[in-house]
Amino acid sequence: MRRRPPSGRPAPRGRPPRKLTGVLAAAGLAAALLGPAATGATEAVWQDSEFTSAALSASTLPTPVVDSCTLTTGGVQSTMVVNWHFPAGSSLQAPANLDVAVTGGGMLDPVLGALVPSSVGTTGSGPAYTTTVTVASLSLGSVAYEVSLRSKLGTNWVSAPAVARGTKPALGSATCAPA
Repeated sequence: MRRRPPSGRPAPRGRPPRKLTGVLAAAGLAAALLGPAATGATEAVWQDSEFTSAALSASTLPTPVVDSCTLTTGGVQSTMVVNWHFPAGSSLQAPANLDVAVTGGGMLDPVLGALVPSSVGTTGSGPAYTTTVTVASLSLGSVAYEVSLRSKLGTNWVSAPAVARGTKPALGSATCAPA
């Protein structure tokens, strides 16, 4: 049995009550305003019939060439002399375009290094140069040094290293050769 509204008349059939209609209308409006916008299918296409090509290459700095070297040990210092040159056709000049690194040594070198000064110097005006490295070292044990020479341009652009390696065994003579 159907309930009668407060007016005493029955609600007409087929029509929802007013409150329900208002709630449905508000919900539909909220869904339309707050819901995502409907989008149709799109095809994004980028097409250009023009093209170009080019060959790219990176310049490299020429690596110095080690010609010869000698290692002299005695007392509390070892001296390594490296004779070298920049490759032909290079406009690089030492010392402005030279980076020198020294590695190695003997067992007591860290202690002696604090007492005996070390030095690195390059002489010559091209095409031949001489780099002399003097380091603190006792000639009692074996020593091994590597002097790496790299061309440099600016502050961060350097070539591959050219290495001279000098060794002196505990018993025997010192030797030095390009590596």
